[in-house]
Amino acid sequence: MIILSKKKFHFKAGGNHFTTKGGMIIEEAPDWIASLPFYQWAKDDGDIVEVKDSSAGAEDVAVAKAKRTTRKTATK
Repeated sequence: MIILSKKKFHFKAGGNHFTTKGGMIIEEAPDWIASLPFYQWAKDDGDIVEVKDSSAGAEDVAVAKAKRTTRKTATK
């Protein structure tokens, strides 16, 4: 799974660990994190955006979506 993360998040399940890079970086993440409630909360808040694939177009869409979410949150 490919994600864009605005902040650093550390996910842990059993013996598995994964930390996002944050800073609007697009990266490969393990699929198991999507099943964690913490992942869903971060995604719902717009701090994590799932990227469709690694193409430049998909990355541009994810960045635009992340920036839109920031503006909506800031105006609340």
